[in-house]
Amino acid sequence: MRIFDIFKKKPSAPKEEAFRLTVSNRYTAYGGVYGEGKMEKGALRIGDKVYVYGKDGSLRFDGANVIAINNEHGIRTESVKFGNGTYAAIRLDQAKNLGDFENGDVISGEKLDIQPVAPAEQTAPQKKLPTPKTYNHPDRRTHINMATNDLCSMAASGSLESNRQWVRDVGQDLYDAHGFQAMKEVFINVKTRYPMAQTILSRIWDGIGGWAD
Repeated sequence: MRIFDIFKKKPSAPKEEAFRLTVSNRYTAYGGVYGEGKMEKGALRIGDKVYVYGKDGSLRFDGANVIAINNEHGIRTESVKFGNGTYAAIRLDQAKNLGDFENGDVISGEKLDIQPVAPAEQTAPQKKLPTPKTYNHPDRRTHINMATNDLCSMAASGSLESNRQWVRDVGQDLYDAHGFQAMKEVFINVKTRYPMAQTILSRIWDGIGGWAD
């Protein structure tokens, strides 16, 4: 071995691409608010800091801590990596309310150089779109797990009745996306864990897809 070979710089490992996800839905579970969507690249771990940008380029959250991650099955996990299941749902310490995430938000592991888009002058009244429903996830099992987790969380805190319209939307989404049997399966899951909640949930869902209290 030649002497100068000893001092050759070792090739550095390729830098991992920064995490990036575009929010396509948001929901509450385990008492917190989650933004979910398909990962575009990178990996994410609990404790990482991320930045959240709105569709207009505005910085919504600056260096928020990741405090929980759900995988593609709606199950909590410590980390998620692009290519090992592209779906992720993320809870941040700064996001407290359902409106803290909006569809189209970008969650990034690095600060992006995005210039906010100036609002266009409105020449005519714009049609207001209806408020999105809570779920309508295409995968039946994921949809059922998410609905079960949220309704159980509300049952545990005794807040089903105070969130009546939202709970009813959950039932309507289940019926629209996967039919009456999906509603029934979630109902059984909830009443098995919280028997005292079955009467309230059944009454709220009365009339959805033929559901009769």
